[in-house]
Amino acid sequence: MVGDGEVAVLMPFPTVQTGQIADASISESKLTAEVRERLNRVAGETITFTRILAEPLSAWTCVRADATGKLVRCTNAAEHQQAFLGLLMQAGLTDDPVMILAQGRALDTSFSRFAIGDVVFIGNDGTLTNQKPFSGYMQIVGSVMANNEIVVMPAMAILLQ
Repeated sequence: MVGDGEVAVLMPFPTVQTGQIADASISESKLTAEVRERLNRVAGETITFTRILAEPLSAWTCVRADATGKLVRCTNAAEHQQAFLGLLMQAGLTDDPVMILAQGRALDTSFSRFAIGDVVFIGNDGTLTNQKPFSGYMQIVGSVMANNEIVVMPAMAILLQ
């Protein structure tokens, strides 16, 4: 059970409207010990795949597929809801093959801007943020487990009204 000031990180499920779940269960607060243990188990199960970029993108950008199957930036805009595939593991140019981390541990010194225990979301520009969005949709990407480490475990996308 999730109490005030705690966060539940869920496996991917269909999109729901904000009013269909208890909004208190998803916040930008710290992780419970139970959720932290579950994330540690999932972090060992890494899922990556390769795709081609449709546009130049930086490492650790949230990505989705365009109509041709190539990768483009995924933002928290309502039209990108349920489209998040994972995090780009390296920077690339148009038509470059790149690796995407769909689940597992992401390590980078740039993650030091987050506090251990923070939940990270897709931001307005497709970058990671620890600020819960207020428009578009909310997509939890994962949680900060250690300095410079995020466990990527996407949760359900929630359409915001």
